[in-house]
Amino acid sequence: MTPKKTQPPKNQWDKDSVQFPRLLAEIHAMGLGVAEVSHLCREMDITQEQLEELFYRAEKQWEKIKSDLLPPRFKTSGNYRTPDGYTLTFDEKDGLWTDGDLEFKSVHGRPVDSNGDPLEGDFLE
Repeated sequence: MTPKKTQPPKNQWDKDSVQFPRLLAEIHAMGLGVAEVSHLCREMDITQEQLEELFYRAEKQWEKIKSDLLPPRFKTSGNYRTPDGYTLTFDEKDGLWTDGDLEFKSVHGRPVDSNGDPLEGDFLE
């Protein structure tokens, strides 16, 4: 019996290299309680700092995937203007939105506050 030839994925849903970072980034954006973090660290035999690093790496990878695959209105790029006049720029190296002093995480390509809520504002062309 000859093994079946593996077919390349037909869409992004079938690609583990897309969906795994997406899943981790979404779990992190959703937030985990102390019990869940402790359980994950114990099961994976890693520290909380290592878990945070994994989530950070997944988020950076997911942001890159989105910038390569999604239409421009979903891309993390360019500048973002808040209603109070701040202009934020996305720093791909750090994966953060910044105005030079303030830094904000990126979730779904948009800057978010410390609670994970999207900042009000618009992308600048």
